[in-house]
Amino acid sequence: MNYVVWGNGSVSARLWNAIRSDDWAIPHVGLSSLGEIVVWARPDEFPPRNMQTSKGLRALGYNVRIGV
Repeated sequence: MNYVVWGNGSVSARLWNAIRSDDWAIPHVGLSSLGEIVVWARPDEFPPRNMQTSKGLRALGYNVRIGV
């Protein structure tokens, strides 16, 4: 988990390794779960976004796309 969140290289490469590599894969943990962990651990770099947060941002007056 530390590798995925804080390791060297791009987050996308680490996420890919974590679901495809025998060295880094975590049984029963998929891409979506790992992505959520990254955004909640590093919100300044990867703000968490889903349908509910997008609707909340829209309600606060931000011009965000919903359901893209």
